[in-house]
Amino acid sequence: MKVMWFSMLSAGILVFLRYRRLLDMKALLVLLIINLAGTGLSAKENFLEQRNNVTELKRDSAQDAGEMEMTVKTDDGEIYPVTIHLPYEEYTKEEAGAEIQKVMSTLDKEILGKNTSPEKITRNLNLPAKLQDSPVNISWYSSRPDLLDASGVIHGSDEGGTEVILMADLTLQDVSESYRRNIVIFPSEEEDSKAEQIRLFAENMNEGSRKGTFFLPDRFRGKGIRWYRKGSRNGIILSGFALLAGIMWVMREKDSEKKEQEKRNEQMLRDYPGLLSKMQLYLHAGLSMRKTLERIEQSYRRQNVLEQRKKKTNRTWRKAWKNTAKKQDVRYAYEEISLICAKMRSGMTELEAYEEFGRRCSLPCYKGLALLLTQNMKRGGTGLLDQLERESAEAFENRKREAKMEGEKAGIRLLLPMCLMLIVVMAMVMVPAMMQF
Repeated sequence: MKVMWFSMLSAGILVFLRYRRLLDMKALLVLLIINLAGTGLSAKENFLEQRNNVTELKRDSAQDAGEMEMTVKTDDGEIYPVTIHLPYEEYTKEEAGAEIQKVMSTLDKEILGKNTSPEKITRNLNLPAKLQDSPVNISWYSSRPDLLDASGVIHGSDEGGTEVILMADLTLQDVSESYRRNIVIFPSEEEDSKAEQIRLFAENMNEGSRKGTFFLPDRFRGKGIRWYRKGSRNGIILSGFALLAGIMWVMREKDSEKKEQEKRNEQMLRDYPGLLSKMQLYLHAGLSMRKTLERIEQSYRRQNVLEQRKKKTNRTWRKAWKNTAKKQDVRYAYEEISLICAKMRSGMTELEAYEEFGRRCSLPCYKGLALLLTQNMKRGGTGLLDQLERESAEAFENRKREAKMEGEKAGIRLLLPMCLMLIVVMAMVMVPAMMQF
């Protein structure tokens, strides 16, 4: 159920990104298909996990032993993850005895768990069926099973404490030793998890079993239990991958849009001085500002047509230009002029067109030009040429400063390769000289 909710949430986020036009339709369909595949895989894994009720684990070889992840589900719907440990090593009697003694030397400290002293046991003891990385089987029991059971859980005690003898049989293959420890139990302050108790119960039931079948209990403390192999979570990983890919796609698109906008702004700034010069030229010829803009548009379109024809006549480079001609021929400043000319032909007033031109270009210099044109319209067209000449002179000076800064940046970028070349030359000169000494 959690996997289904996660998949639905991922799909909803992807659709929302498409609604906000941050994803195109093809990317949305691909990511939704991946998300759907992840949902189906999760459903299949969950179905197989719930269907395969396991009653025993086969150990045909040493590779089948070790840790096994299982899931336990009781009749009343409680689910517990349980890790089953399957031992698989063989020892001689001397090796088995030494391994048992090694385990017994650590039990005094290991059994205390969260307690600090065996004279005051207030928390459940740690009574493992075996220690980590050890094949020794340990069977626990106490002199007072009504107060302390074999799993180390405290069931009760007097306020003054009750002395209990904790005992264990340590077995490895045919070798066995006994462990004995006196402890004092006080009223319990906590309870062990049911999963740990179920694990210990299952392993104690199979104590001494080295090969063949590892039986799993079907009841625990009066309740029926069912065992299932723990399934993988590849489906939810796939759904998460679809969501992550969608987010990365949006970030990539935003980054490309930002770079494209920066290129557009740089190109428009480079074209600004030339655009002002053309405006002055046509205005000096006696044309109105509207006619001036139309002439600039016609010149731009005619130049593009001529360039396209030149490229098509050169068959050797025709394929190379096919995918790049459109991007190289577009001049954004002139495209904006073409747009406002088309709007004026469709009925928009000059004043509204100039204001629209300033808003669309968004750069300060073009906004200033649009403001200059709108003020000239309101004043009746006096003094426009002088203002354009001043604006053009200032634009050329700005262009010179920018060109100088670009040259300085290029020089800085070339500094590192020059230093590397100097190091190589020095090495070629000094290494042979040093080898002669």
